[in-house]
Amino acid sequence: IILLVTALLKTALKNKYVQAVLRGLKPCVIGIVLATGLFMIFENEYNVGDIIEVDGYRGTVSNIGVRTTSITDAGGNVKIFNNSDVRNITNLSSQSSTAVCDLVLPSSLPLDVVEPVLKAVMPKIRKEHPDMFSEDPSYDGIQALSGSSMTLRITAVVKEADRFNAARVINRYLKEVADTLSGK
Repeated sequence: IILLVTALLKTALKNKYVQAVLRGLKPCVIGIVLATGLFMIFENEYNVGDIIEVDGYRGTVSNIGVRTTSITDAGGNVKIFNNSDVRNITNLSSQSSTAVCDLVLPSSLPLDVVEPVLKAVMPKIRKEHPDMFSEDPSYDGIQALSGSSMTLRITAVVKEADRFNAARVINRYLKEVADTLSGK
């Protein structure tokens, strides 16, 4: 069967009509790629410097051309997408993002002790990091509760570029809160 298929393909490729069709498709594909690139540039869905996600790849747009778009991830790796293949784009820079942190504490700690300590640290975070936080992080309450522990949720509205660093900053302060509450 494989020999038969190979023979048929060789015969078909020698046919001048098949060759003409194949030659005709190449300019058509190039036209589609170029047209897609022009639409992307003029529709302004994203710009150089925006953080986007395409097909599970997250990074900063470093170049937009007529044929390709280059995206650089946090590790400095550059991925180049053909503009005609770029679909289902999430532009993470177009709106604020939320940094989310959880603090797990023993459920034996009374909330009337824990909550004032947490709420007092929120303005301190913003005051010491005004470049990252335009408003105080928010204590959102108990996220989960088990027999021996409770998980408290803290969120902050930040720029997408700061989302992961903001979470690390908040976690540092939450560690201090946990130490204070445990008497360390």
